[in-house]
Amino acid sequence: MAGRRGGRELTPGQWARRHGAALHLPGDGSAPSFGYFPNAKQRTTFAHLTEQAPPYDHALELRVGGHAVLAFEYRPAGEDGTPGTSRSHMVQVWTPPVPALTFDTGLKSMLGSIRTDAAAYEAPGTVRTGHPEFDARFTVYCEHPGFARGVLGAPLLRRLLDDPRTPGSFALLNSVALTKGDRKLVPAEIPDRAGFLIDFVNALPPHTWRYRR
Repeated sequence: MAGRRGGRELTPGQWARRHGAALHLPGDGSAPSFGYFPNAKQRTTFAHLTEQAPPYDHALELRVGGHAVLAFEYRPAGEDGTPGTSRSHMVQVWTPPVPALTFDTGLKSMLGSIRTDAAAYEAPGTVRTGHPEFDARFTVYCEHPGFARGVLGAPLLRRLLDDPRTPGSFALLNSVALTKGDRKLVPAEIPDRAGFLIDFVNALPPHTWRYRR
């Protein structure tokens, strides 16, 4: 199985060598060529990242099907900027810049467990797609609702509903398409996660990337 060696998961370095990926470590003098880093969201440039809250514990950068892919593991920083003990990871694919657009089943699940009218709850920025099955499963948020409605056509929504790889949360954000997990990064899962994001990006209509605010 790709990603395993002798029945064991490959280390990030072993996986990078096998798949032709660049391995980035904090303080090694290298940095990914793109990416959205949660630990850096309150800092102005990549150079301002500190050792107290590095952007990642390790990052893997490669190209898949002509797309730039980045996957990294990190320890989410608290409000004081210091990292916690839990591990999370992200897989990202570069895109041209567009308004932030997020998809999440978490709110539906949380509200559905305590009330029967979860679909009626709409936080600021919530977008109804007009596809009842999709709206029942996902909560969609966008800073520019007109952009969301203009790119989320019925064929794309049907594809997302039918694709078994579709995660519970994913987004277009800061020039990347991304998905996140609240656990350590498993390198063997990168091709599948990146494959979903690449297919999602390729399925968006061409005018998505021509949007001007």
